[in-house]
Amino acid sequence: SDFMLFVIILLTLGYMGAVSSIVEVYTFSTFPKDKIALHMPCEESNMFATKCMCHIKCTDKTCSNAIKICEKYASRGCRYMLIRGSSKKIATLKRIANQSDIQRFNISMYPKNWSSIGDFKFRPTKTHSKNATTLFTYHKNLGSTGNYITERLFNQREISHFCGTKYLGDHHDPKIIQKDIQTFLSRGISLVTLSYRTPMSLANSMRTWNTSGLLSLMAEKIAILNDPTPAEYFTSQEHDFQILQPKDMTLAQSKMVKPNVLTIGSAFYYALQYIQNEYLLFLEADFKMDVSLSLDEIQSQLLAATGMLERGAEVVRLLSRKDQGVLYI
Repeated sequence: SDFMLFVIILLTLGYMGAVSSIVEVYTFSTFPKDKIALHMPCEESNMFATKCMCHIKCTDKTCSNAIKICEKYASRGCRYMLIRGSSKKIATLKRIANQSDIQRFNISMYPKNWSSIGDFKFRPTKTHSKNATTLFTYHKNLGSTGNYITERLFNQREISHFCGTKYLGDHHDPKIIQKDIQTFLSRGISLVTLSYRTPMSLANSMRTWNTSGLLSLMAEKIAILNDPTPAEYFTSQEHDFQILQPKDMTLAQSKMVKPNVLTIGSAFYYALQYIQNEYLLFLEADFKMDVSLSLDEIQSQLLAATGMLERGAEVVRLLSRKDQGVLYI
């Protein structure tokens, strides 16, 4: 009966009681592929360190507390609740797209599936400027700011908020330090992105990476595409990314969790094996760039982050500018 079908659907969603006329409830696997759901910040977020996203620990089986929070932010566009977990559920609240968002996520120009490609040809995207091959370019472009950053990175004699301890103390030979700085600046950054059938997110992110000038600062660009859609494939080609699919990555064959699919951990590990540069900037498909940042600000962040790796930090996380502050000096 229709009633039984309704009950089955609710059970499938892990949503067994609370009803809202505003909030649509899904799991991550059941969310419709043709809809756009965007992360939104909320003060109530209590599961992870991030405040730029709204992750709520459910207090009951229906996640009624999260539904109430989404209803509270309905005027900001909150419409979707995506649930994960079984006994301990987590609800992620997301907002609907506005007209500006719809344009940014537009992929209607690409074939919908591989059987309908025909004679489709992609158009290369105009890049912000000629690619920087090494950190020397950043340092030169930044002028006195570049000198200040490298001085703080390599000549810091006491504990500072720069991670890494390689150059602490006063026992280092200035000539060796200067040589280390020159070696550091001669290196480049490889950008690697990972996508798994999220063409709208990838298209939006790559467009922001290009508009902001981030792509022009990369010595190498690689897209690891898990079982890709045509939109993901052609978006990557348009932005001049080298495309790697797991099935073609010889080193990763034994780590595929399903045909032509790697987990994020495996993708990160194998990205380190495939890149041709010393430093890796790893971005997931939904990590869009803040296009209000100037190119100088971006170069400063990257120069400081790679410098901390040179000082001995194993990983540097570039935090959200709008909701977590910036990684700076």
